[in-house]
Amino acid sequence: MIARALAGDHQSLSDLVKIHQPYIYNVALKMLNHVADAEDLTQEILVKLVTSLSLYNPVKGRFRTWLYRITFNHFLNLKKQPYEQAVPSFEVLFSYIDNTPDAVLTPDEEQDL
Repeated sequence: MIARALAGDHQSLSDLVKIHQPYIYNVALKMLNHVADAEDLTQEILVKLVTSLSLYNPVKGRFRTWLYRITFNHFLNLKKQPYEQAVPSFEVLFSYIDNTPDAVLTPDEEQDL
C-alpha cells in the first residue's frame, strides 16, 4: 500500500490514512488528555504522514513504529499549550495516560478527524 501511495495511487494513500488515523488519534488523546487538542494533533500528524511518506524506510523498522515516532516527536515539539499548565507533575500525567481509554470511533467520526 505504501509503495502504491508513493507511486501516486490516491486510493492507497487514502486507505493508508484511514487505517492509521484512529491509532494516531488514540496516541494523541493519551498524550494530551483533551479531545479537541488530540483532534488537532491528529490532523497535523496526518499532514506529516502524507508529506513525509517517502522518508519511510522499511529496512529500519515497521511502519507503525515510524508513525509513532513522528507522532511523539511532534508532540514533544509543540509550544506550551494550555493542557501543559493543567498537568502539575509526571505522576498526574501518567495517571491521565493510564486512565484514558482508547476511543472507538465510528466511520463518521474518523472522517471528521
